[in-house]
Amino acid sequence: MPESFKRKPTESNAEVFTPPFVVDYMLDAVQTDLGHSLTFRDHVLEPSAGDGAFLLPLVDRVIATIPKGDWQNDCLGRALLAFETNPVHADSLRRSVFARLRRSGCPADRANALVSAWIHEEDFLKAEIAGPFDVVVGNPPYIRYDAIDNRDVKAYLRRFQSFRGRCDLCVPFIERSLKLLAPDGVFCFICSNRFTKSEYGARLRAMISADFHVALYLNLEHADVFGRGIAAYPAIMMVDRRRGGRTFAATASSLDATPLHSFQFPNSRRLEVFQAWYRGDDRWATTKASTLRYIRQINAKLPTLAESAFGTRFGIGVATGCDDVFVCHGSVPGVEEDCILPLVTGDDVRSGRMWGGSYLVNPFLPDASGAIRDLSTRPGLAGYFERHRERLSSRFVAQRKEWFRTIDRVNWTLFKSPKILLPDIQFGGVVGIDQAGALYPHHNLCWIVSRGWPLDLLAAILGSSFVTRQIRWASSEVRGGGIRYQAKNLQRLRLPPRSAVSPDEERRLTAAFWKGDPEAIDRIVDSVVERCLESAGPFRTEAPQQLLLAIDM
Repeated sequence: MPESFKRKPTESNAEVFTPPFVVDYMLDAVQTDLGHSLTFRDHVLEPSAGDGAFLLPLVDRVIATIPKGDWQNDCLGRALLAFETNPVHADSLRRSVFARLRRSGCPADRANALVSAWIHEEDFLKAEIAGPFDVVVGNPPYIRYDAIDNRDVKAYLRRFQSFRGRCDLCVPFIERSLKLLAPDGVFCFICSNRFTKSEYGARLRAMISADFHVALYLNLEHADVFGRGIAAYPAIMMVDRRRGGRTFAATASSLDATPLHSFQFPNSRRLEVFQAWYRGDDRWATTKASTLRYIRQINAKLPTLAESAFGTRFGIGVATGCDDVFVCHGSVPGVEEDCILPLVTGDDVRSGRMWGGSYLVNPFLPDASGAIRDLSTRPGLAGYFERHRERLSSRFVAQRKEWFRTIDRVNWTLFKSPKILLPDIQFGGVVGIDQAGALYPHHNLCWIVSRGWPLDLLAAILGSSFVTRQIRWASSEVRGGGIRYQAKNLQRLRLPPRSAVSPDEERRLTAAFWKGDPEAIDRIVDSVVERCLESAGPFRTEAPQQLLLAIDM
């Protein structure tokens, strides 16, 4: 089977199919939203049939509604349409559906005709399909961008407006399915929830907001839906075209403690009611309506990180494109001393030691010009790079620029500046300070510099639960529950302005930071935030044109 069409994968792209209890929950929810039980008169689409987890129960429901002996009814031929690219699965499905039809009394010739009409062995994203459909239901393949065949990537880029920014394959599956939906139809997928918060999901979120209504969103990323150890980050999403309706949402942390059927749509008390779902391409930050109201309140009242104090900037550390060459542990024999910089990594900051002895071999001049070195002036550096020329020259960046440069420019001014350092992946609250401006950050660290904030005061606020919650709302979780302190998430971060922190609060916050007292930090930060939210108007400290300089990537 082609790599790009493996079904319902985990992170390793293994086949993982939908459990029957999930299928039953989804089909029941669809029928509730549709307003009637599925019958042979409905037109149902399954875009990624796999082993038949959805298709076979759908066949059973269709068969159960056929008037006795009415096998030639014209509606039957269009009752179901399922796509499957794996020939082994497709053949198994044909045999299973044929057997079900024959057991129910369908003549063999008619059973063969229905199987041919219902099961198509082709790519749903490329197939010619005559819609619309009353129901679209299933579990689309979760294939990461890098695993999709290049020819398919080009085809999907032409056909789907949502297929942008290295998105996974379920995104165009959702787009096409929604566009095939009838005016009174219902769509329901269990799929990866990555698109709900990622940059690449922005167009899809905007399309859903503009033209559709999210009836149900059940986040299951913490639940073992597909078995223990399978990190699929799933969610159940049901969508229709009844714009303006309420949304029912919840997050299930364990299906052992709270079985899926306890989230019955729409009557379960476990489902939160949103009078309005997220607008435009807003990230789907939470399934709690009260939390969404709070997010909108702090967005309206508090400044962004860049706005919070004069001269506050942030970015990500250096990406080299070949760490095995550019990053050395311990000394770098033969390379001139002014060509190496102490390099701080995410592991260093997480460990609390701040520097673990790594160095960056720097191909740039040690000044603010950002110019690449003339290797003829540094024979030791030239010899070192020459020994690794084959590896360095094969990188993509070397096809466009100097073969021995890092992907990112080394910013000498940043190196010499005192700065806050935040590991990109963490559970929250891990903040380091390079007080002397003696370390250069690796690409697994975000850095923050500020002329208006004392760094230990800002570091204390950044280590608070108030900030951790915001990053969690903005970030797709990684395996184990970690969150991403990426520059794009820091760009959305809201803080109390520097001017709102009193001298006494500053003294107590910095003392709590250096003592490592997170409870004291949370008490003080929460008090400052509450005071800001009670104020008459929003806090703003920077002119809009200054914000263009906030991110230095």
